[in-house]
Amino acid sequence: LNLVVLPLTVSSYSVRIGARGEECFVLPVTAGTPCSADFETLDGARVSVTVVGPRRYELYNASDVPSGLFRFDAVSSGDYFMCLRNTQDSPVTVGFALRGGVAPEPGQAPTLVEAVGALADDLVLLRDHERYMQEREDLHRRTLESTNVRVFIWTIVEALVLIGLAVAQMISVTRFFEVVVKI
Repeated sequence: LNLVVLPLTVSSYSVRIGARGEECFVLPVTAGTPCSADFETLDGARVSVTVVGPRRYELYNASDVPSGLFRFDAVSSGDYFMCLRNTQDSPVTVGFALRGGVAPEPGQAPTLVEAVGALADDLVLLRDHERYMQEREDLHRRTLESTNVRVFIWTIVEALVLIGLAVAQMISVTRFFEVVVKI
């Protein structure tokens, strides 16, 4: 079990979780702060995610999912934990973002604060998703290039084997029909 303390506002991260492993991240926030998070496995695998508040009450729980998004307002000040658990027998890479905004000041119009906060969350979510898509594209590009190199190498090997078989057949046929003159 690893714990990482994250600052108040967070960009996207990716973490590799070993087989049957768990990684936990901490977001320290004050009461009334809007918090949100999203996660997605980079290789299409499934993970379990749990978010626990400072008094150990569960805010979010999802089992065996490839991705997810959730939002909540911090009801009390303290550390909020997001734990990512790999339920598979192979390592999994998970891209995620855990964000804590700014608590509204007394006297501000709550609708304006909520609207601005929702817009900010959506923009950050969009940016994080774009980074995730770039990581995923890079992963697929590397896989495609590796596959193309393997196909090319096997094509060359196959051509050499065919040429070798053709030469062997020619030698075998010429020896079979060779007339041996004995004097």
